[in-house]
Amino acid sequence: MELTGADRTTPFLQEANRVLVAVGLSLSTSCLVMRLYTKGLILRKFWWDDGTQLMLSPN
Repeated sequence: MELTGADRTTPFLQEANRVLVAVGLSLSTSCLVMRLYTKGLILRKFWWDDGTQLMLSPN
């Protein structure tokens, strides 16, 4: 991958941003899964708002 502009002087920022995005997506996905598990299997109150969250999730 060829770096251009300001990225030549700070290539570590690109790697740090990738790591932060991966951690954020993992954390938000795990929270969504825990919420859906709780609503669906424990409380048995899975409703349209939960289905919408499932459809709009990033993964």
